[in-house]
Amino acid sequence: MNQKIIQHLKKSLLGRLRIKLFSEISENNSIPNQEEVESFVLKNLQLSMPIGELYAAILLLSDFSWESYSSFMDLIDVKKLLIALEKFPLKNDFFIELENCPNPLPESIGILIKCSELAKVDQGFVYSVYILEEERFPEAIIDYIEVRACECLPDPLVGSHTAKGGSTSELNEIAQSLTIQIALKSLYHLLHRQFQKEKNIKEKEIVKAPERFPISDNLFARFLRQKSGRMELALIIGDEASAEELRSAWAKIDTLRTRLREKQGTDLNQARFSLPYNSYQMHKYGWSYHLIAMDLNYDCLVNLCQASDEIIDIDSKNINSLGFSSAYQILKSVKMKEKDILDWLNSGLKEIWNKNCPWSLQQGPVEKQRVRDALRQWPRDESSQKVIVQKPPKTDIVSLDSVKSPVIKRYNQMAEDLLSQTFPGSYDEYQADLIKIMSKTGYIGSIRMS
Repeated sequence: MNQKIIQHLKKSLLGRLRIKLFSEISENNSIPNQEEVESFVLKNLQLSMPIGELYAAILLLSDFSWESYSSFMDLIDVKKLLIALEKFPLKNDFFIELENCPNPLPESIGILIKCSELAKVDQGFVYSVYILEEERFPEAIIDYIEVRACECLPDPLVGSHTAKGGSTSELNEIAQSLTIQIALKSLYHLLHRQFQKEKNIKEKEIVKAPERFPISDNLFARFLRQKSGRMELALIIGDEASAEELRSAWAKIDTLRTRLREKQGTDLNQARFSLPYNSYQMHKYGWSYHLIAMDLNYDCLVNLCQASDEIIDIDSKNINSLGFSSAYQILKSVKMKEKDILDWLNSGLKEIWNKNCPWSLQQGPVEKQRVRDALRQWPRDESSQKVIVQKPPKTDIVSLDSVKSPVIKRYNQMAEDLLSQTFPGSYDEYQADLIKIMSKTGYIGSIRMS
């Protein structure tokens, strides 16, 4: 199991930095136990609080993100950013693996961000930003920066090991320091991501819940309205409700659901509807069943490549993987049974770990007959009002950089390399067919961004 964990950690900069600390803690380069880790962190905290906190975060953080320097937004107003960071603090620790960095920095660096309350002041925060490179860690770091977010006591705005005099509030000096600019842009990026996440959560919040109404003696219903404007039907089942009572009331419940769909349409932003809807649109615009099958097989493979980085052991009871979940949804969208889905994905994951491609795009889990059957079901569901299309799934205009982000680029390249190695010609045939149909119809399909 230790070897599996080490191999998993080697896939990311955060993991490789952690392995380096393991060698500092344990003489035989094995994974240290909890007591050894705590002793190591405590010792370094006593020597240097910032370094001790850095080591603790490297050893304990479980999440990180890959970003490209070009995807960072330009910073227009530093002082407005600091006001926002005080009003909406980033309370969790964050680690960013930043790629395509400008000279003279290495191609890839690590950025660790920690937030703490400002000492001796009733309000305000200080953000500690560590800029790291793999080669010199843990003997040295590129820079350690402290950013003060406190409107009532703003100076100094920034403290840096590379700044003249150690700290500054001069915007010209801040603009001229590459590491300070990276620290501020990282904070801006995380703050923007936090705002977007909170916006999505708020859209699903219940803003109106009228009184419940009876369906039967022990069964009640209530319509819940979200901030987005959509409504949901909630069922309230009493303690004395029997299975027979539920069966008898099902026709009434189904009628309520149908009336709700008629009023607002099906929520096509849910993956179980958006995936078959998009595939149906692709066929409508001239894409063959075979090409759609190849497209789904490719998307499934890309997501499984991501899952191979996220999952340590497929036999674990709890698997928390965005890639695995997305691959599952893709296969579910073509009406595949759960057992068959898990068989394909579990065996596919093991093949990827063994550096093999689990399937070709022409003979993968999704075949053209399965696509044909699934897509022929869509108009039937519309006719029976199981699905009511009032408006297409929500779309966003995004920058090309976000489509070319390190995460997307990494797993697309990984899938392409596996295909070229195990099934030469499979990816080239898929790409040729894509270019041909796009040139003919002008329809590019949908971009699924995990």
